[in-house]
Amino acid sequence: MKLKNLVAGCLALTVLAGCSSRQKAPDVTLFRLGETTGVKLSEHRGKVVLIDVWATWCGPCRETMPMIQKLYDEKGPQGLMVAAVSGESAPTVEKFVKQHGYTYPFYIDLDNSVNQGFGVQGLPTSIVIDKQGNVVFFGHPADTERLHSAIDEALKG
Repeated sequence: MKLKNLVAGCLALTVLAGCSSRQKAPDVTLFRLGETTGVKLSEHRGKVVLIDVWATWCGPCRETMPMIQKLYDEKGPQGLMVAAVSGESAPTVEKFVKQHGYTYPFYIDLDNSVNQGFGVQGLPTSIVIDKQGNVVFFGHPADTERLHSAIDEALKG
C-alpha cells in the first residue's frame, strides 16, 4: 500500500514532465559499470530496452529494484535489455550492487545526459523503448501493470 501511495504522488510529476509515448528516444551514450567505453542507445535498435533511472539513496528506487531484477530474469531471454542508470560515482554504485546481489546491467550517467535527454524529473523513473527506438513507457516503475504491458507489447512487435 505504501508503494501505491508513492506512485500516486510521483507518477503525475514524472509522466507530465518527461518524454511522451511514441516519441523517438534520444540517442544518449550509456557507460556500463566497470567499462570506460560508452555505447550509444541507437546501437540497441531492434531490441526492447528498459532504462531504470535510480540512485542508491532513493528509498522508492530500492523498493522497485527486486521487480526490475525479476523482469530482467524473466524477459531478458525474450530480448529485453535492462539498463539501470545512476548519476552517482562508479564506486558508490558498484558497492551497492555487490551488497544487494543484483545481476542486471548497471550504467553510470555522470554527465546527466540520460536525465536531460529523456526529461527525467524524479526518481525512480522507468523508460521502455521499443525495437524501433520509440518511447512506449515513461513513468514510475511501481506502475507495474502499465510497465509490464508496455514491455510485453514491445517484445511482440
